[in-house]
Amino acid sequence: MLKVIYVASRGPQISLGECHQHWFEVHGALHVSAGHKMLGYVQHHTLLAAYADDPKPTHDGASIIWAASVPALIEAHETAAWRAATEDNLHGVHGGRALFDENMPIAVAAEHVVLEGKTNPLMVKAIWLASRHPGVPEAEFLQHWRHVHGAIAAKVPGVRRYVQNHPVADSRSYPPVSHDGWSEMWFDDYDAYRRAIASPEWAAVIEDGDHGLAGGNRPLFDFANMCFVLGRERPMMQPRQG
Repeated sequence: MLKVIYVASRGPQISLGECHQHWFEVHGALHVSAGHKMLGYVQHHTLLAAYADDPKPTHDGASIIWAASVPALIEAHETAAWRAATEDNLHGVHGGRALFDENMPIAVAAEHVVLEGKTNPLMVKAIWLASRHPGVPEAEFLQHWRHVHGAIAAKVPGVRRYVQNHPVADSRSYPPVSHDGWSEMWFDDYDAYRRAIASPEWAAVIEDGDHGLAGGNRPLFDFANMCFVLGRERPMMQPRQG
Protein backbone atom coordinates (compact mmCIF):
# COMPACT_ATOMS: atom_id res chain seq x y z
CA MET A 1 0.00 0.00 0.00
CA LEU A 2 1.25 3.48 -0.89
CA LYS A 3 0.95 6.79 0.90
CA VAL A 4 1.04 10.14 -0.85
CA ILE A 5 1.69 13.42 0.95
CA TYR A 6 0.77 16.86 -0.39
CA VAL A 7 2.26 19.69 1.70
CA ALA A 8 0.30 22.91 1.30
CA SER A 9 0.56 26.63 1.90
CA ARG A 10 -2.55 28.80 1.67
CA GLY A 11 -3.21 30.95 -1.35
CA PRO A 12 -1.90 34.52 -1.27
CA GLN A 13 -5.32 36.14 -0.75
CA ILE A 14 -6.81 34.09 2.10
CA SER A 15 -6.27 33.84 5.84
CA LEU A 16 -5.08 30.74 7.68
CA GLY A 17 -8.51 30.24 9.25
CA GLU A 18 -10.26 30.60 5.92
CA CYS A 19 -7.85 28.12 4.33
CA HIS A 20 -8.32 25.49 7.02
CA GLN A 21 -12.11 25.84 7.05
CA HIS A 22 -12.50 25.55 3.26
CA TRP A 23 -9.94 22.76 3.10
CA PHE A 24 -11.89 20.67 5.63
CA GLU A 25 -15.49 21.51 4.76
CA VAL A 26 -15.35 21.87 0.96
CA HIS A 27 -12.09 20.64 -0.53
CA GLY A 28 -11.97 17.51 1.60
CA ALA A 29 -15.50 16.52 0.60
CA LEU A 30 -14.51 16.67 -3.07
CA HIS A 31 -11.70 14.20 -2.49
CA VAL A 32 -13.89 11.92 -0.36
CA SER A 33 -16.34 11.66 -3.26
CA ALA A 34 -13.52 9.90 -5.16
CA GLY A 35 -13.07 7.57 -2.20
CA HIS A 36 -13.58 4.30 -4.10
CA LYS A 37 -10.15 4.94 -5.62
CA MET A 38 -8.49 5.72 -2.27
CA LEU A 39 -7.91 3.68 0.89
CA GLY A 40 -7.66 6.63 3.27
CA TYR A 41 -7.43 10.40 3.48
CA VAL A 42 -6.26 12.47 6.47
CA GLN A 43 -5.72 16.23 6.62
CA HIS A 44 -3.27 17.93 8.99
CA HIS A 45 -3.80 21.61 9.81
CA THR A 46 -0.83 23.51 11.22
CA LEU A 47 -1.42 24.85 14.74
CA LEU A 48 -1.63 28.63 15.06
CA ALA A 49 0.66 28.61 18.11
CA ALA A 50 3.40 26.89 16.13
CA TYR A 51 3.99 29.94 13.93
CA ALA A 52 5.37 31.86 16.92
CA ASP A 53 7.67 29.01 17.90
CA ASP A 54 11.07 27.75 16.80
CA PRO A 55 11.34 25.88 14.53
CA LYS A 56 8.50 27.52 12.65
CA PRO A 57 6.33 25.46 10.31
CA THR A 58 7.21 25.90 6.66
CA HIS A 59 3.66 25.16 5.46
CA ASP A 60 0.05 25.51 6.57
CA GLY A 61 -0.74 21.81 6.55
CA ALA A 62 -0.52 18.50 4.72
CA SER A 63 -2.84 15.88 3.30
CA ILE A 64 -1.94 12.19 3.27
CA ILE A 65 -3.76 9.80 0.95
CA TRP A 66 -3.50 6.00 0.95
CA ALA A 67 -3.76 4.01 -2.31
CA ALA A 68 -3.28 0.37 -3.24
CA SER A 69 -0.73 1.08 -6.00
CA VAL A 70 0.54 3.68 -8.45
CA PRO A 71 -2.09 2.61 -11.05
CA ALA A 72 -4.82 3.08 -8.43
CA LEU A 73 -3.42 6.52 -7.65
CA ILE A 74 -3.49 7.39 -11.36
CA GLU A 75 -7.11 6.24 -11.53
CA ALA A 76 -7.99 8.49 -8.59
CA HIS A 77 -6.32 11.46 -10.28
CA GLU A 78 -8.40 10.86 -13.39
CA THR A 79 -11.79 10.93 -11.66
CA ALA A 80 -14.20 13.85 -12.06
CA ALA A 81 -14.04 14.37 -8.29
CA TRP A 82 -10.26 14.81 -8.37
CA ARG A 83 -10.51 17.22 -11.28
CA ALA A 84 -13.08 19.21 -9.30
CA ALA A 85 -10.71 19.29 -6.33
CA THR A 86 -7.93 20.56 -8.59
CA GLU A 87 -10.20 23.34 -9.82
CA ASP A 88 -11.06 24.12 -6.19
CA ASN A 89 -7.32 24.50 -5.49
CA LEU A 90 -7.12 27.22 -8.11
CA HIS A 91 -10.40 29.13 -7.79
CA GLY A 92 -12.56 27.53 -5.11
CA VAL A 93 -12.53 30.08 -2.29
CA HIS A 94 -15.25 32.74 -2.31
CA GLY A 95 -14.55 35.27 -5.04
CA GLY A 96 -12.51 32.86 -7.14
CA ARG A 97 -9.45 32.96 -4.93
CA ALA A 98 -6.88 30.14 -4.80
CA LEU A 99 -7.07 27.79 -1.83
CA PHE A 100 -3.41 26.73 -1.99
CA ASP A 101 -0.16 28.07 -3.35
CA GLU A 102 0.50 26.29 -6.64
CA ASN A 103 3.97 25.12 -5.54
CA MET A 104 3.05 22.03 -3.53
CA PRO A 105 5.76 19.58 -2.37
CA ILE A 106 4.79 15.93 -2.95
CA ALA A 107 6.19 12.52 -2.05
CA VAL A 108 4.98 8.96 -2.66
CA ALA A 109 6.18 6.25 -0.32
CA ALA A 110 5.62 3.06 1.64
CA GLU A 111 5.36 3.24 5.42
CA HIS A 112 7.92 1.75 7.81
CA VAL A 113 6.93 1.75 11.48
CA VAL A 114 9.87 2.59 13.74
CA LEU A 115 7.98 2.96 17.02
CA GLU A 116 4.46 1.56 17.29
CA GLY A 117 1.87 3.08 19.57
CA LYS A 118 -1.77 4.09 19.87
CA THR A 119 -2.77 7.51 18.56
CA ASN A 120 -5.85 9.70 18.41
CA PRO A 121 -6.78 12.93 16.58
CA LEU A 122 -6.30 15.04 19.72
CA MET A 123 -2.58 14.34 19.71
CA VAL A 124 -0.10 16.75 18.15
CA LYS A 125 1.63 15.35 15.11
CA ALA A 126 4.88 16.54 13.55
CA ILE A 127 5.64 15.85 9.87
CA TRP A 128 9.01 16.38 8.19
CA LEU A 129 9.17 16.04 4.41
CA ALA A 130 12.79 15.23 3.62
CA SER A 131 15.32 14.89 0.82
CA ARG A 132 18.76 13.38 1.01
CA HIS A 133 21.67 15.78 0.96
CA PRO A 134 23.06 16.38 -2.55
CA GLY A 135 25.62 13.75 -3.46
CA VAL A 136 24.33 11.10 -1.04
CA PRO A 137 23.36 7.87 -2.87
CA GLU A 138 19.76 6.85 -2.32
CA ALA A 139 20.61 3.39 -0.98
CA GLU A 140 23.02 4.82 1.60
CA PHE A 141 20.51 7.50 2.57
CA LEU A 142 17.64 5.05 3.09
CA GLN A 143 19.75 2.54 5.00
CA HIS A 144 21.02 5.18 7.43
CA TRP A 145 17.66 6.92 7.79
CA ARG A 146 15.84 3.70 8.66
CA HIS A 147 18.38 1.77 10.70
CA VAL A 148 20.55 4.46 12.34
CA HIS A 149 18.66 7.76 12.37
CA GLY A 150 15.39 6.00 13.16
CA ALA A 151 16.85 4.27 16.21
CA ILE A 152 18.18 7.61 17.50
CA ALA A 153 14.85 9.38 16.96
CA ALA A 154 12.88 6.58 18.63
CA LYS A 155 14.63 7.44 21.92
CA VAL A 156 13.23 11.00 22.03
CA PRO A 157 11.10 11.32 25.19
CA GLY A 158 7.36 11.72 24.72
CA VAL A 159 7.11 10.23 21.23
CA ARG A 160 4.00 8.00 21.16
CA ARG A 161 4.36 6.73 17.59
CA TYR A 162 6.99 7.23 14.90
CA VAL A 163 6.88 6.16 11.27
CA GLN A 164 9.13 6.81 8.29
CA ASN A 165 7.88 6.80 4.70
CA HIS A 166 10.41 5.70 2.07
CA PRO A 167 10.18 5.89 -1.73
CA VAL A 168 9.25 2.78 -3.71
CA ALA A 169 10.61 1.86 -7.11
CA ASP A 170 7.61 2.74 -9.30
CA SER A 171 6.45 5.84 -7.44
CA ARG A 172 8.72 8.68 -8.58
CA SER A 173 7.07 9.67 -11.84
CA TYR A 174 3.37 10.01 -11.00
CA PRO A 175 2.63 12.36 -9.47
CA PRO A 176 6.00 14.09 -9.96
CA VAL A 177 7.64 13.98 -6.53
CA SER A 178 9.74 16.73 -4.96
CA HIS A 179 11.19 14.86 -1.95
CA ASP A 180 12.49 11.42 -1.01
CA GLY A 181 10.05 10.72 1.82
CA TRP A 182 8.83 11.90 5.19
CA SER A 183 8.65 11.16 8.91
CA GLU A 184 5.65 11.39 11.23
CA MET A 185 5.80 11.66 15.04
CA TRP A 186 2.89 11.78 17.47
CA PHE A 187 2.95 13.50 20.90
CA ASP A 188 0.30 13.73 23.62
CA ASP A 189 0.01 17.51 23.25
CA TYR A 190 1.89 20.65 22.28
CA ASP A 191 3.79 20.82 25.58
CA ALA A 192 4.99 17.25 25.14
CA TYR A 193 6.31 18.17 21.70
CA ARG A 194 8.09 21.24 23.10
CA ARG A 195 9.73 19.17 25.84
CA ALA A 196 10.81 16.58 23.29
CA ILE A 197 12.64 19.02 21.01
CA ALA A 198 14.38 20.60 24.02
CA SER A 199 15.81 17.23 25.11
CA PRO A 200 19.37 15.92 24.65
CA GLU A 201 17.90 13.03 22.67
CA TRP A 202 16.48 15.49 20.14
CA ALA A 203 19.84 17.23 19.89
CA ALA A 204 21.30 13.83 18.92
CA VAL A 205 18.66 13.52 16.17
CA ILE A 206 19.65 16.88 14.71
CA GLU A 207 23.35 16.06 14.98
CA ASP A 208 22.88 12.81 13.08
CA GLY A 209 20.85 14.55 10.38
CA ASP A 210 23.53 17.19 10.01
CA HIS A 211 26.70 15.07 10.31
CA GLY A 212 25.66 11.41 10.45
CA LEU A 213 27.36 10.06 7.34
CA ALA A 214 31.02 9.39 6.55
CA GLY A 215 32.06 9.20 10.18
CA GLY A 216 30.41 12.48 11.10
CA ASN A 217 31.66 14.43 8.09
CA ARG A 218 28.67 14.42 5.75
CA PRO A 219 25.01 15.46 6.20
CA LEU A 220 22.17 12.98 5.82
CA PHE A 221 19.40 15.46 4.99
CA ASP A 222 19.09 18.53 2.79
CA PHE A 223 17.80 20.77 5.58
CA ALA A 224 17.39 23.76 3.26
CA ASN A 225 14.76 21.78 1.33
CA MET A 226 12.97 20.24 4.33
CA CYS A 227 9.26 20.94 4.93
CA PHE A 228 7.78 20.97 8.43
CA VAL A 229 4.14 20.79 9.54
CA LEU A 230 2.97 20.65 13.16
CA GLY A 231 -0.73 20.04 13.66
CA ARG A 232 -3.43 17.52 14.44
CA GLU A 233 -4.97 14.85 12.27
CA ARG A 234 -8.37 15.57 10.74
CA PRO A 235 -9.47 12.20 9.30
CA MET A 236 -11.66 12.50 6.21
CA MET A 237 -11.53 8.78 5.41
CA GLN A 238 -10.00 6.38 7.90
CA PRO A 239 -7.11 4.41 6.34
CA ARG A 240 -7.94 0.79 5.56
CA GLN A 241 -6.09 -2.13 4.02
CA GLY A 242 -6.54 -2.70 0.30
